[in-house]
Amino acid sequence: MNKRKILITGGNSPVTIDILKKINVKKDDIIVSTKKGIKKKNKFNKFKYIKLDLKNKIRLKEKNFDYLIHIASATPYKKYSLRDYDKINVKGFKNLLATIENLKRVVLISTTDVLELTSKNGLKKLKKDKKFIYSKSKLMMENILKVHALKNEIRCLVLRCPAIMCKTPNDINFIQKIIHNFSKKNITLYNPLTKFNNIIDTTTIFNLINYFLNKKNFHKYFYSFSIAPTDNISLENFFNLLNKQKKLKIDFNYENNERKITKPIMVSKKILGNFNMPNIKKIIRRI
Repeated sequence: MNKRKILITGGNSPVTIDILKKINVKKDDIIVSTKKGIKKKNKFNKFKYIKLDLKNKIRLKEKNFDYLIHIASATPYKKYSLRDYDKINVKGFKNLLATIENLKRVVLISTTDVLELTSKNGLKKLKKDKKFIYSKSKLMMENILKVHALKNEIRCLVLRCPAIMCKTPNDINFIQKIIHNFSKKNITLYNPLTKFNNIIDTTTIFNLINYFLNKKNFHKYFYSFSIAPTDNISLENFFNLLNKQKKLKIDFNYENNERKITKPIMVSKKILGNFNMPNIKKIIRRI
């Protein structure tokens, strides 16, 4: 049996790096794309790397791929112009799909923020967090993929993710700074008993992608799922567990103040492992 040929975009992303660490190269021929070239600290010798700038005309020496895992994206964590979101996320993704030949399956990493586009409060929140244009571009990417899936009769999966927790060190958001110790040693948490549920780990994402790529029979051509942990936990308990497991030696101060809100963060009690969440099992049964 020939190896499956897979293109994975966003090679310098901590999400991609976590996923690459788990891939079985004996089974698949993996090509990883980066915008300007792979950073030395992120490189794995077992993979082939290519340059792919979604802002410019896409030129691929090899156009035949069985699967595409699209992680590359313009995000609010880095400084992008409003035009970049359209060039990279929307037009870049559309052009990439049109360039690749003989695709059989596509996985797109999207965001749960697209759900906020349907309500006034959601729109207000997105604009306040400067995520409106980003979320809108992600929804457009989902629609582009759906049209492509139905027109070409290929299997496509959209995973709408909340904040993603990576094992690869990075400081792209509040929770990652704490996990990887980029933050201050003293942190004040406001309203610590508030419960949240908006973080997913890369192990869960990999398991879903792996299941999708290996499943033989499908009911539909296009699937879209919003994934997040189902077991809530208070902010205080989360940080206590995190501090204990990672041995960060951070002093957490707790203060009740309705006027001040600590940025919502939530994760399963199995913080750094595989969540095995009930809703993930439901997703697998529905594919």
